[in-house]
Amino acid sequence: MPVEAGHPCYLFGYASYLKYRDSPITRPMTDWCTHASVTVNGAEVHPIMSKGYAEIHRAWSNGDTLELLLPMAVQKLRANPKVLEDRGKIALKRGPLIYCLEQPDMAAPVDQMVIPTETKFEPKFEANLLGGTVVLKGQAMQKQPVDWHNVLYKPMADSPGLLTPTPITAVPYCLWGNRGLAKMTVWIDSQP
Repeated sequence: MPVEAGHPCYLFGYASYLKYRDSPITRPMTDWCTHASVTVNGAEVHPIMSKGYAEIHRAWSNGDTLELLLPMAVQKLRANPKVLEDRGKIALKRGPLIYCLEQPDMAAPVDQMVIPTETKFEPKFEANLLGGTVVLKGQAMQKQPVDWHNVLYKPMADSPGLLTPTPITAVPYCLWGNRGLAKMTVWIDSQP
């Protein structure tokens, strides 16, 4: 049974099978995709789910095509509050991949980025980046440095947190570090 599949680094996940003989098809389903769809020759089917597998029983003909479509929406994740270092921060996930901010893609330092909770991210395929991958494009806010004049504490009124809008690009975490030494972060400050 030949299989053609879309990698998670592409815009959508899919698997396409050409079926040659009569037998059921059993396909593992992912836990990261809650809205998978299955078609046979372009018509949607509703497989039987059993122990995390989709089972399709039918009389197959030569050349039948089965397609499994796995939509990969961008999700914002937060850490368990017991992880003190990540409180008030979010991470980005699309399909099975975690994303990060890497300095070569940023106009400002990655540790100055704040992502408002309402920010929407758009997946975009970049053919010339790291062999071809999907990046996430969005709008963040950059924290502007405040001159503290060597003091340890200041009243909040004297040290406003100035924020400037700035575009950001997130890359799959599994691909970071391939463009030289640079800062990177997975957990990004968030703002309600």
